Amino acid sequence: MRLDDVRQERKNDQCNSENACEGLGSITKQGRRARNDSNKISNSNSTREDQSRAQNHFRRQADTGEIITQLRELKESHLTYVDQNKQALEQKINENEAYRQKTLDGINQLEKLLENLLGDNKSNDD
Repeated sequence: MRLDDVRQERKNDQCNSENACEGLGSITKQGRRARNDSNKISNSNSTREDQSRAQNHFRRQADTGEIITQLRELKESHLTYVDQNKQALEQKINENEAYRQKTLDGINQLEKLLENLLGDNKSNDD
């Protein structure tokens, strides 16, 4: 093989600008496309991230709204229970007070009767 033939083979094995354009494309053009494509992917990812953020925001709002609703229901239920319990306790206190007074009145009447009986017995003994 001659030196010129070896040089020609090496030249054929290496990429030159014509081969690059035919097969792989030029680095500059592909790089630009890649950057543009990466921007599109980035925009697409950004859009997905924005959508995801928006969904999370709405989900948080829905969760927050649901929590507020449950909190208000719990508050209403609690106040209803406490108010009913308070009324029942007040009614019991009133009943207790009425019973107390009735019992004391009965005891006082019995004491007077006993005093009268004892007083009569003392006067009969004299």
